[in-house]
Formats: sequence, C-alpha cells, structure tokens
Amino acid sequence: MLHQALSPIEDDAAGMIAESIRWVQKISREDPNIRSGIRRALESLITTPQPLNSAGQAKYHERDGYTIQYACFPDRKYWFLLDYFTSGSARRIREEHNVQSHEELLRESARLYPAYLVLEDPEWQKIEDSRDANLALSPEEIDVLNNVARAHMNESAKAFPLFINGRPGSGKSTLLYYLFAAYLRFFNEHKGDFAEGAIPVFLTYSESLLKKAKEVVKEIYLHGQQGNDGMPRDLPSDYSRFFKQFRHLMLELLPPEEQRYFEPENHVDFLRFKRWMESEAAFTYANNQRIRSLTPELGWHVIRSYIKGMQQDAGDYMDPEYYKFEIPDRDKSVSVDTFELVYNEVWKRYLKETEQNQLWDDQDLARKILDLSQEQGQAFQQNIARFPVIICDESQDFTKIELEVISRLSLYFNRDKNTIINYLHRIPIAFAGDPFQTLNPTGFKWETTKSIFYETVARSLDAKGARNLDINYKELRYNYRSTKHIVQFCNLIQLMRGDRFHITGLLPQKTWHLTEAHMPVFFSENEDVAREGLRQAETATIIIPCNEGEEEEYVQSDTFLRELAWDEENKKVTRDILSAMTAKGLEFERVVLYKFGDYYVRHNLDQLYEDEHENREKLLPLEYFFNKLYVGASRGQKRVIILDSRSGQNQFWHRFQDGEFIESLRKQYNSDMPAAIHEKWDSEDITTIAHGTEEDWTGQFDTDLLEKARQFFEQGKATGNIYLLRRAASIFHEQMEYAQEKEALAQIHLIRKEYKEAGDLYVELAKYDKALKWYWEGRAFKAIIKLKDRDASFANRLEWQIAACIERNEPSPPQMLITLHERIDDIATSKK
Repeated sequence: MLHQALSPIEDDAAGMIAESIRWVQKISREDPNIRSGIRRALESLITTPQPLNSAGQAKYHERDGYTIQYACFPDRKYWFLLDYFTSGSARRIREEHNVQSHEELLRESARLYPAYLVLEDPEWQKIEDSRDANLALSPEEIDVLNNVARAHMNESAKAFPLFINGRPGSGKSTLLYYLFAAYLRFFNEHKGDFAEGAIPVFLTYSESLLKKAKEVVKEIYLHGQQGNDGMPRDLPSDYSRFFKQFRHLMLELLPPEEQRYFEPENHVDFLRFKRWMESEAAFTYANNQRIRSLTPELGWHVIRSYIKGMQQDAGDYMDPEYYKFEIPDRDKSVSVDTFELVYNEVWKRYLKETEQNQLWDDQDLARKILDLSQEQGQAFQQNIARFPVIICDESQDFTKIELEVISRLSLYFNRDKNTIINYLHRIPIAFAGDPFQTLNPTGFKWETTKSIFYETVARSLDAKGARNLDINYKELRYNYRSTKHIVQFCNLIQLMRGDRFHITGLLPQKTWHLTEAHMPVFFSENEDVAREGLRQAETATIIIPCNEGEEEEYVQSDTFLRELAWDEENKKVTRDILSAMTAKGLEFERVVLYKFGDYYVRHNLDQLYEDEHENREKLLPLEYFFNKLYVGASRGQKRVIILDSRSGQNQFWHRFQDGEFIESLRKQYNSDMPAAIHEKWDSEDITTIAHGTEEDWTGQFDTDLLEKARQFFEQGKATGNIYLLRRAASIFHEQMEYAQEKEALAQIHLIRKEYKEAGDLYVELAKYDKALKWYWEGRAFKAIIKLKDRDASFANRLEWQIAACIERNEPSPPQMLITLHERIDDIATSKK
C-alpha cells in the first residue's frame, strides 16, 4: 500500500513561482499591507497570458502602483520573480536579467512554491514569512526522488533501503524531508488502514536537526511540489510525535522498570568521556609513553565503534581476540596492538567508572534493546516494531548495533518474509549522511560504512538473500549552499585527503550557484591589514582548530585573539569564535579560518603528511585535522579568509598556492581512479588560494545578528553547549533583546543543573509554569510558594500544596496524604 505514497514530480499544472535571492531578502522586511498589494499584482501577473516566444526574457508587470520585474517560461508555467517596486519608492531600473533556461531559473531561485498559493493572501504571506519555505528542487534532487518513486511502483526495481550520500550543502536532508512529507501525507489520509500504534518516524541524532526537520517537512507537506493537487492540506494531530531524537526514542521503547537505569543526568557523551580521561592520573602520569599518548578521540572511537558498538551478543563486549581474528582487516581502523592497549588501559577503567556511578552511553541503550529482544522474544519485538516508514538523517554517526535497532523498529521486521518477499524493496527505510563528517573521523572507511549498512539493514529484511536485496545508493554531487570558489576550495581539501589517505574514488562537488564570488584568500597574522580587517569585521565568524569546548582556553592562550575578543572582567569571549566541531551544522556568510596551519606545524603533522610509510593508525591525528579543516571551510557561504602564522603558511598553506603541485596531484589521483568510475577531476573543480588585499575585508556579511544569535541558541540548547548559549546571550543583550537573553541564560543554568536560578529567570519572563517545573526539579519549595503571589491559581497546584506542607506545615501531612489519594483516584478514574 505504501508504494502509492510516492509519485514522480512533474511540472505542476497550475504553475510554479520561483523567487530570486533579492526578492526573498527584500520582501521579508515589508509591511504586510504592502505585501498584500504585491500579491494582488502577482495574481494579476500569473492570470495574464504570456506569449510563448517570451521565454526567459526579463519584463515588467504593473498593477495598482506595484511593479513586478520577472522572467517567465510560459510553456512550463514558471514565473521567476526578480524584483518589485512600490509606488512610494523610487523605481530603480535594473539591468535586463534574461534567464537562459529552466535549469538556470532553478539555480538562481531562493524559493519555489505552487502558483495557486498566490491566490490566497494568508497562505502566501506565510510563505513569505517563512525562513524554511525554500522548496526548490534541483534537477539532480528531482531525479533521485523520481527514481525512487518509479522504482517504488515497479516490482522488479530497487527503491529501498535507500542511502543518500552527500557532502555539506548537497541537499541530502532536503530529499529526506520530501520523502517523509509524502509518506506522512499518505499516512494521514489512510491512517485507518494501518495497525494501531503504527506511525512513520523521522530520526536523527541531533535535536537541532530534528527541529529543522519539523519546520521544513511542515512547509513541504502544506505547500510542496510533490503530489501537489491544490487541495487543502491539514497537518496530522500531534504533529511532533512523528519526529524523534534517536536516543529519546530508544528510551521510550524500554519498559518503565528498565528506564530507571538510564537517568538523563548520568548520560555520557564524548565531551564527558573526554573530561574523564583527561582527569585520570592513570593516563596523564603513566610511565608508559604509549599509554600517555592515548587520546580521548581514539579511546572513544574504539569503545564506541568496536568494543560496545559492533558486538551483538547479549551482555558480550568485543575483546582483543575477537578483534584480531573475527574482524576483517579492511574493517580495522586501528592496529591489533592499539586495540589491546585501549581495551586494557581505557576500556576496563571506563567500564568500572560507569558501573560504580550508574553511568551510561548510547551504546548501552542500544544493547539493552537488543538484549530485551532476545530475552523477551516476540512480545517485546512486536511492541517496538511499530514504524512502517523510517527516515534517518545524519546516519554516518550510527554504529552497527544502533543500525540493528533501527532495522528492528520496522513494522515489517516480524512479518513472515515469504509473504512479503516481493515487496521488500518497497519497505521505506531511508538514510542520509556524509561519512566525511562523522563524529568519529578517526575511524572512517567508506567501504566499511556501506558494508555495515548492508549487513544490518538489508540483511535484516532479507536474511536468506532470496530477494537479493541491496542498498539503493545515491550520491549527490552539487553544493547548493556555498559559492563557486568555496566549493572548489573544499574540493581541494578533499583531493589532498583522498591522495594522502589512499581513499580512491572520491569525486568533486559541483557548484549550483552561478553568482560571481570571491576566491579564498590568505593573510599572515602579522600583517596590519589583516589585524585591522579582522577588528573591523565584527560579524565575521572565526573558526579555530581546537576541540569542542576548548574555545575559551584557546582564545586566552593566543596573543592576538586575547586582545581582540577576551573580556577578562567577565571571563568570556566577545566575538563569534567557534571550534570546527561546534560550528558543525551551522552556516555563515563569511568565515575566517584562524591558524589551522599553525596547529598543523605545532603538532608535527607535516612529518605525517610527507612520510608515505606511516601506517594508518599513526595518521589518525592528521585525518582528524583534515576533518576539522573541511568542516570549518564548508561553513562559509560567500567568503572564506585564512589568517595564519608565517610557519603555518610556509609548511601547510603553501600547497594550496602552488598551482603545479595541485595540477600534479589532480593528474595522479585521476590515474589511480578505479576503472568502474569514468568521471575524472577537472582543473575547474579546484582552486588555488591567493594573498589577500584590504578589499577582501570589506562588504556586509551576516548582518542579521539576531538570526545568528538564534542559530547559536538553538544549536547550544540542542547540544548542551554552554559556550554557544553564552554567545547567543551576549548578542541578544547587545541587540537589546533582553527576554531572549534570559532564555539563553536559563538554558545555561539548566545544563549546569542550577534549577532554582533557571526558575528565577522564567519568573522574570512571566513563564510561571516553566518556573514551577524547574523549581520543583530543584526542590526550591520556598520559591514555589511565592508563585502564588504572581498567580493565585497556583495555590490549587499539587506542587504548591506539597511545598506549603513541607515549608509551612499547611496543609498538615495527614491532610496532604488525603489530597494525594484523591488526586491518584482522579487520575485512575480518568484513565478508565
């Protein structure tokens, strides 16, 4: 039945509206009344017949004092809105902007939506208000969706499981949003045909990505191009329940008696693990130099990916013997000796630490679900296999046992495979990810990644291979976020990485945008023009090569940054300075890569780059460096500026300025390309960097500081990053958005478990329910009692009555017990 949910995307019969970047930026600031006038002029435009011989020609349409500059493709009913003018503003005659083709129209579009939405003012206003209503799909994206849709309807074609591989800005998440919106709409229209409790689900590791998914899927669901019939679309009730952070979903799947072993405050993420390792004298002061050299990144990777994350037997962890004899060499990312060292020195101490303090990590949670599946059998498995559609974003971070859990969540996991053998390729399980942005770059091998996906997902549905089920792998080649030269710069980083680490088969990204762009440029830290330029570029985002959570320490230790951006009195950073991993998932118009070359020199990475005989394990620090550099560079949308030391320039960045070296590298990599890959790297796919000038620091970038602060706030809240929340609070304060500043400060208190202080801020914000929640969490009973002074109805709340009983003996304990029994009876009655 689900195969009916997808239909190929065709040109909409009622037409499509595309908006230029200028239009989107300009109309977002307009008064709604003026927008209504523009909408009426636009409605007049799309109902006025256009001559077929005018395709792509820039023209004007005027009505009631509003003039629209546009280009049109009448045969396809596409209108491209270039600009508009009102009667109260001086009309600025722009250069004729002819559009040569339908693809060029899409390339220059910032937003795309069905033309019928123009006919309804409220709906059109919502589109113009939305930051996430960029519903434009490129031919590449449409091709992938149509391929899946047509294969979905064909009994012999391959549709699912689907894996979409794409680098930053490739639109991989957009494709998942479109897929999920289509299935969600189908489910909402046919929910009576599904088993009770069965719902489609969108999964991701990150809360911030989940929030984005909810917003964009909503826009596509209501206004998207796929399956668009002009009929009203109502969101399903309790819309948020279809979107889950993976850890939270796993917790929900556990029986209540098991959930108590997974208290949120006892959760261990990488940052907590890192702090533990750095505080352990056994590592810091070990006599054995090899033990002292063990990094938190290496320890976390081996424990997460192998010891805990790969072995699937109940209660069993991978030991050195299993790693040595059972794991194929191609899947080993560290030597047997290093695995044994981590196992004996790090893992055994970490296991003791977690058992003594009831700590847990995501792998413990996944293992518990798999254990319960074995121990309780069909009863538990049927309870968790409730999702007919599973869509997963940022999938490169899932371990093997987590993918096994995801496979078991499918509604069809328990079905008799003989009865559904011909429909296995129609079971919607889709993933998107970029293995080069994995949380564990030290352990990345693309072939291993594909192998894990096949073994855990495809094999779970087709264990006997009867259907010859395989992963439907799609790779996106375009970058839709950054300008041409930034894409080329990131390609060069990838080319150098592929060459040095012998990763064959890498192909360059292509740029989607046609606009003119500045090349990445280099400055020495001692140049006055660079120092003054960075001082004046107050909105620039500075990416530094430290680890996440080490930004303040790095700024204080760097002479120039300390003078530029450290507030000694308040002990805080005053500029937007982020580690690459902190910046992951964010994007900025202008990025400064600060002293990556200097880091490369100080950590002796040049020797690793030059020595071809070093084994892969010894190259891990270099791999990790290239990952941070790539993530940092790919955050830029319009301009990337490199500021570095003289030694950093001479020993690292000189390669990016050497045209002969780059050309030789390109030719050598092409000659080593696998025979099955016919495409090669072209000289136009990469760029050199040049020395910068004063002009490179000019221009207006990231001028919407509130939007930047909101990015920091949402990312900081989702990841528990206090540093980002402090930056958000600072910007809100500077922009006199004091309520949002208090929201950010409250989040910081919550992360630090300072519940009373968080509650106080929510009282100042007049959010008394939130204040009550956190006062209660912090046992701040006196503060709870005072809430009655703000709102008398709080005296009827059970929490207030308990607080009054504790603090004032009013009501008395016996009377409080009676009240509690009455409340319990009321709850029991309401559930009958």
